[in-house]
Order: sequence, then structure tokens, then C-alpha cells
Amino acid sequence: MEKEQKNLKFILLASPRTGSNLLNSNLNQYSKILMHGEVFNPAFIGLHKNYHQILNVKRTEIQKRDKAPLQFMNKLYADNTYQAIGFHIFPGHSKKVLMNVLKDKSIKKVGLRRSLIPSYISLCEAIQTDVWLIGKHGKPNEEKIKRKRKVIFDEKKFLAYKHNLDQFWKTITKTLK
Repeated sequence: MEKEQKNLKFILLASPRTGSNLLNSNLNQYSKILMHGEVFNPAFIGLHKNYHQILNVKRTEIQKRDKAPLQFMNKLYADNTYQAIGFHIFPGHSKKVLMNVLKDKSIKKVGLRRSLIPSYISLCEAIQTDVWLIGKHGKPNEEKIKRKRKVIFDEKKFLAYKHNLDQFWKTITKTLK
């Protein structure tokens, strides 16, 4: 009797403006890898392509996901048509899911970090312009962008951002020891 091969489960531990969406799209070019986005974002459910239909949940139906977040996560990993399945976790996403995946030795962890100042400036620009993704050819959609050349640096917001990231990575490091 042939043993059923299970897929590799992984998690991308990152924060906004680190290149996680670029990594996501690059991984999804391979037919045996399925990389979801920010599945546990408090504002939306970032599933890959037709997975909102497959899992019968709309992008905005966060209450469905949040009723049983660990069961929702297990549904993501249950698709045996892929050799590897993953999704993003950012600071501020489900603490319950984060702690579960950090403690689960069967889930591989990938950390993605970027220098603090460039990621903060990029985040400020994205908030200011409402352009969160760059187009296929490395240029933002010109109809969508209302780019302002200067970013307002707010020291209190920056320090809060830094504190939040520091706590996120400390939690990860402490839990993985």
C-alpha cells in the first residue's frame, strides 16, 4: 500500500513593505506551490485567486474566518494538489494563529525583513498614495497613483511602528527557541 504524501506547510513571517507580495507572486509561478497572501489580516482575507470560492468565503467575511481561525488555517493546508502551501502573517494578524504556527514543528517558517527606515517610508508612501502593489512591469498604475513627493515623518508614529515590529520579532524569536 502506497503511503499518501502530505504537502509541506509553511508560513511567511513578515511585515508590510518588505517584498512579501513579490515573493508571493514568484512562488505562485510554480505549479506545485500555493502561496496565499494575508489570510489573517484583520481587514480582509487574502486568499490566492479562486480560493475564496473554493473555501466559500468572501474576502470581506472575516467573521467566518475568525469564528474558528485554526480550523480555517487547516483548510488552507488540506489541499493535496500542491507540494507546498503557505501564507503570510504580519504584525497585528491573528495572535492565535501566529502562536499556533510558531509552536507547530511541522510548519516551516520563513522570515522576511527589510531595513526599518526604507520599509517605514514605503509604508508612508503607500498610505499617502493608496498604491499598495506595483504593476507587472515594476511601475505603479498611473491612473491609480496620486503621488506626493514628500513623506511626512511623524516621530511618534515611527516609534510606534518600530515598537510593534520589535515586539513581533521578539515573540517569534522567543517562541522558536
